[in-house]
Amino acid sequence: VIDLDEVWSMLDHQTPRTHALEHWLEARRAAAVLTDEFYHSGRDAVIVNGPFFTEAERRSYIDHLRSDVAPLFVTLRVSFEESWRRAQTDSRRVLSKQREWLAERYSVNERLLPSLLATDLIVDTNGRGPDQIAAEILTTLAGTAD
Repeated sequence: VIDLDEVWSMLDHQTPRTHALEHWLEARRAAAVLTDEFYHSGRDAVIVNGPFFTEAERRSYIDHLRSDVAPLFVTLRVSFEESWRRAQTDSRRVLSKQREWLAERYSVNERLLPSLLATDLIVDTNGRGPDQIAAEILTTLAGTAD
């Protein structure tokens, strides 16, 4: 598993963080390189956890992949109120603990959803545990295997 937030933190490690767009682009390119290395080392699957909502975000990852893989994008959905609750209990969160900031990001992501419906596996995570979510994703992957 590659956490794009962790890769981004390596690139934007100053305090306060700059939140510069180029760091996110670099993080996606680095994730592509790591993906290739993991596949070449014999891994059967690589999960990259991070925001891939827009075509530009996806291209900055896909265009740097050298492995012969076809990524499956999985979009996890949650209600705003559940997102807000989760943010409040996560000690690593800063901006998302500000309700107005989180509401704006949530709204932007919700507007992007219609374009993802045709390409992504959309998983509703409200009231579901990680095991249930993983089982749904695995069932979908098993159905797409050759």
